[in-house]
Amino acid sequence: LKPGESTHVNVTVDPRLLGNYDSKSKTWTIAKGEYQVMLATSSADIVSSVKVKLPKKVLDVRGK
Repeated sequence: LKPGESTHVNVTVDPRLLGNYDSKSKTWTIAKGEYQVMLATSSADIVSSVKVKLPKKVLDVRGK
């Protein structure tokens, strides 16, 4: 983008990045709750953020 321009983007995240893996059941569990997604130039410079609410979800080992 040129300076001063803006655009909208969609970001797709592998759901397993938000979950915990249970090796006994071989499933990923995403906890129900509110998550904050941040856009930053570095960890010290957060430019924007948005909160998203997710339901609890259990996924198989492949993330499906």
